[in-house]
Amino acid sequence: MRRMKRDPEKFGVLELFSALARVNNLKLDSDQDLIQFGKITLNSLTTTRRADTILHGKRVEAMFAYIAGALGRCRLIKTEDGGDLFVSGLPMQAPDYRLVLHDGTVMLVEVKNFHFTSFDECFSINENYLETLERYAEAQGLNLKVAVYFSRIKMWCLLSRDAFVRTGKCFTITVLSAIAKNEMYTLGDVSIATLPQLSLELMGDSDNANEIDINGDASVTFKTAKLFCDGNELLDELDQRIAFYLMKYGRWRQSCQPIIDNNRLLGLLFTSCPDEVPSGQPFAIVAEMSSMISQAYSEYTVANGKPIAIDVIGDPDEFSLCIPLNFNSTLLPLWRFVLHPNPNFIDTYFEPLGPVGTSSKTRT
Repeated sequence: MRRMKRDPEKFGVLELFSALARVNNLKLDSDQDLIQFGKITLNSLTTTRRADTILHGKRVEAMFAYIAGALGRCRLIKTEDGGDLFVSGLPMQAPDYRLVLHDGTVMLVEVKNFHFTSFDECFSINENYLETLERYAEAQGLNLKVAVYFSRIKMWCLLSRDAFVRTGKCFTITVLSAIAKNEMYTLGDVSIATLPQLSLELMGDSDNANEIDINGDASVTFKTAKLFCDGNELLDELDQRIAFYLMKYGRWRQSCQPIIDNNRLLGLLFTSCPDEVPSGQPFAIVAEMSSMISQAYSEYTVANGKPIAIDVIGDPDEFSLCIPLNFNSTLLPLWRFVLHPNPNFIDTYFEPLGPVGTSSKTRT
């Protein structure tokens, strides 16, 4: 999937001027108004770039389009909430995206970022706001979904309204309930598993290896690179690409050890392994595809925990692992799990009252 080219300098700036002109009484034929337009945008951007909550939210919103595109089920992804909206009757709000899948399914998606500090916290969305989104979706004859990025665990959940519990004037959902009712599979999301551990061995020239000095320092120029899965060297290029991607963006614990012989630094060994492997099975889940794509996207948009960009230049395919459906490797065996939602899941911290899913109890 690729982004269609636009000309933001030609049309985007003019649209922004038109929007600001309505509330600031600016005229295109006034040089002073053009200067004022520049001041307004500079002041706004200066203020906004210091607002971490806004920046993280807009970055996650832009990232979702890349997630949906890279997962492979979408035929078309369109920003829905751009431009003016005229309505008759009760207020409406356009969601962030319109998605058209290859099977013909069309949905509207509102994207939210939730950086919780404890699993006891709930994601909530204001009832009135949700209703404005639903009115828009109903007018279009489409279903509304809410995509929540739980940034602490780097996990995407695609949720229907029925997944939420009414709590006062909000609709809320716990992290555990969101995971249980997650519909990301509809976009092509899968959980990837393989045999631990994954390793990357970088070796220098052993004949010219440098000794480690009294400060514990030594330099090495790498000459060879080898990738391993469960101790077996991966020689196939596709196997190597997949293994490196899993090591780089998966959730397995990372470590690095020097390779030393007679006080000479020969190379480095990077390993990636799960904290534990469930008993009775040889494999362990590395991560969801959507989570790993998010990590790849973050390399270009986040530095030291701070957003440095909202959007990127590349296309969604550039961030995807793109594992062939018929992939079968004896040296790098993969398991792909398609997780379907459990609409009947009840988080035991809540006590649902009646079939509408209201709740009188919150976490304490």
